[in-house]
Amino acid sequence: MRHHEADEHQEAKKDGTTFLPWSVDGFDLEAILALDPDLIVGGGIGFPLFQAEKVYDKLSDIAPTVLVGKKLGDWRGQFSFLADDVFAKGGFKVYGQGGDMFELSTEKVGQTITQPSVFVMGFNADTTDVATLKKNPVYGALPAFKSDHAYDLPYWVLRGDYDESMALLDIIEQKFS
Repeated sequence: MRHHEADEHQEAKKDGTTFLPWSVDGFDLEAILALDPDLIVGGGIGFPLFQAEKVYDKLSDIAPTVLVGKKLGDWRGQFSFLADDVFAKGGFKVYGQGGDMFELSTEKVGQTITQPSVFVMGFNADTTDVATLKKNPVYGALPAFKSDHAYDLPYWVLRGDYDESMALLDIIEQKFS
């Protein structure tokens, strides 16, 4: 468990919430049944949603079940859906989508990426890193690489769900505090 999760899980436990970690093997339906839940919230982004959809009927036999779908995008959308649409209209203000992501040809890199700091990550895998890119003359000439302000981040930070967002904050804290 990441350090930021400990307090959140304690608060959730006080409120009667049980967090079941995601498993590649699927849901332990007997364990969920033994908990006698009032409500089951499952899904998210990627494989956890696929697994929850696969056993939705079985989960629904145990307790009312809500699936957080992939169309909600990131943890903010998921939070808004749960807080406003499922539990109650709570007046929560959800932040909008932040930042930009775009594909760029190598020829345009020097004119486009002029920021003093950059973050390097792959998509669905750690496909490259700062050390590799720095050896490339195009990337090595960028201000962030020249001043050693290019930083590696794991590919999974592109996932928008809550746990990965919190883990990203942990990484940023470790790198920059």
